[in-house]
Amino acid sequence: MKIIIFQEGLGNQLFEYAFYEYVKKNIDNDVRYVFRDTKAHNGFEITKWFDVKLRKAPWWYRLYIMVADQLMWKKIIKNPYSNQQNYKERPSIIYDGRWVRHDFHLHADIRFRNDLPISTANKETLQMIETSNSVSIHVRRGDYLNPDIVKYFGNICTIEYYKKAVEIIRQKFGDVRFFIFSDDIKWARENLQFLGDSCFVDWNKGNDSIYDIYLMSRCKHNIIANSTFSFWAARLNVNDNTVIYPKKWYNEPWTAPDIFPEEWIGI
Repeated sequence: MKIIIFQEGLGNQLFEYAFYEYVKKNIDNDVRYVFRDTKAHNGFEITKWFDVKLRKAPWWYRLYIMVADQLMWKKIIKNPYSNQQNYKERPSIIYDGRWVRHDFHLHADIRFRNDLPISTANKETLQMIETSNSVSIHVRRGDYLNPDIVKYFGNICTIEYYKKAVEIIRQKFGDVRFFIFSDDIKWARENLQFLGDSCFVDWNKGNDSIYDIYLMSRCKHNIIANSTFSFWAARLNVNDNTVIYPKKWYNEPWTAPDIFPEEWIGI
């Protein structure tokens, strides 16, 4: 049996699920999960919104991990960049990491549930997205302004980044309509006025944030932030989309993760 620890927000949970499927297909068919709830996001969301199949670890395993994972270091792989051979050589392993690598997610079959309840506002926006040359723009601020987080993620997707991304999109596709998604929509309205014809989606809050991912994934093209939230919106896109992303994903000393398809455009 292999145990995958799920944790943090939905974007990270999607990477963890992709790794879960990788382990199941390539290492051990008997894979289970444990969710570590840090109360920092919206809890365990992935099965609520996506058509995925997960098996819980036995209750005693879940209890063991919660109270004694610091004593289990010999059985835990915590480095998401470990050599893949180590996964097969070590018995009874618990995987505790982010698993942000393209070889884990590239072939993962992840789809939204067909029975998602969609509000009237989102239905109307979806119709506009599907009937226009639509481009999503995601602006992540929120927790990225926290002093403990800004040093890793902050000041990367600047106004200049968005201007360059918009210029590339307009050169490739001419007249487009922008749909802007953000956890700080006031800042976006004040600083992205150069966009022209655009729609600011400002009603999907809290547990409904998933609908921002859903709508972004329906746009013809995507401009994403250095955030797993908008990464997965572009990755799950149902169109033959052009994606603009920031090559600098983290601040130093971290380097950008190897997660981007070759056809995406980094700036």
